[in-house]
Amino acid sequence: MTEGAAATGADLDQALARYVEVLEGLGDVAGLDALDPVVDPAVRFTDPFSDVTGRAALKRCFATTFEAADQIRFVVTGRLRQGPLATLLWTMALRPRRLGARTPWTFEGVSVVTFDGRSGQVVGHADYWDAGRQFYGRLPVLGWVIARIRRRLAGGHGPGG
Repeated sequence: MTEGAAATGADLDQALARYVEVLEGLGDVAGLDALDPVVDPAVRFTDPFSDVTGRAALKRCFATTFEAADQIRFVVTGRLRQGPLATLLWTMALRPRRLGARTPWTFEGVSVVTFDGRSGQVVGHADYWDAGRQFYGRLPVLGWVIARIRRRLAGGHGPGG
């Protein structure tokens, strides 16, 4: 993209494609520098566990995940862009090391990604997914408590009830 000029729709489509390619290529700490050209130095990242600002903080957040898990795979299953805003549907699989998981855990979620209209870099990335069911619900004891609360809230009906 031309410095100072507003990005066109095609420019933003390319920026989104590059960002998705980087995300899908991440799998360990060594690959985190691939974020540098596609993420603004002042990016804000949020998810159910984090709210950080800055590229270095984003990399630390991702590094924490890579250090706590292996067999990490992130796949974007759908995307929609309107102006500088994009929505990504995704599936992530990983095997938590400390929790004794024998097989990967799968998480499904949605990301809302905001691009800078001039540079095409990501300035905001917010992940939305059900941490209660997809993460905490798998933990010993806590998972049982969460399932019980869900059943009570559903009146004994619906999923898990």
